[in-house]
Formats: sequence, structure tokens, C-alpha cells
Amino acid sequence: MPAREADARVALLNLAEEKYPGLELIRLVSREQIMSSSLFEKFRKEIWDEAAAQGVAEGMTRGIADGMAKGRLGAERELCLERVARDYPELLDAARPVIEVCSDTDKLKDWILTSGAVDAASFARRLGIEN
Repeated sequence: MPAREADARVALLNLAEEKYPGLELIRLVSREQIMSSSLFEKFRKEIWDEAAAQGVAEGMTRGIADGMAKGRLGAERELCLERVARDYPELLDAARPVIEVCSDTDKLKDWILTSGAVDAASFARRLGIEN
């Protein structure tokens, strides 16, 4: 099929999409006819570049959010360890591995807020360690 004819067919398809669902149009015109169109080639690169840019932006946003969450988690672990070192130095060696692997921010906050408010045995039980 000559390029001009394919271009005209694609242009008509674009107009027809407003009236007919895409699956109906696919039955009317073959994939090969659409892909042989010079319009398809022209817009394919634009669409691809736009999609790639959007994917990069979404990836960066997700990466930044993940990094911030990991940073917050690290800061909470560090603060919790500092509180244990200050309030229960005798528990620090046993508490360190528990705190360093904890990824539950609610638990870490509870441990931070409870530190110094309860005795060492109670705090050890909260951490799930033997005193």
C-alpha cells in the first residue's frame, strides 16, 4: 500500500476512533496497514519519547520516596539505639540486632517513646529479648 494511502487510512482511523471502539477498528484495518503508514512512523518516536520521559519521572519520584522512607527508618533506628544506650546500657548489646533489623516504624516509635519510662525488664520484653 502506498504511503499516502496508508496515511489517509490512519487519519480516517483517528477520526473514526471518536465514534467506534478501538477493537472494532482493528477488525477494519490490519496492524500491518497502520504500521506501514508514514504518520505512524512520525508519531511513534514522539509517543515513545513522551512515554520514556514519563517513565523516568515516575521512577525518579518512586526512588526519591523510597529513599526518604529508608532515611526516616534509619533515623528512627539510630534514635532508638541512642535512647537504649542512654536509658538501658546493659541491654544495648542484645537490643542492637533487634533494632537494626526492625522495619516497623510503629514499633520503633513505641520503643523510642517508652525508653526511660519503664524498667529494663519491661523494655527488654517489649523488644522481645531476654534480660
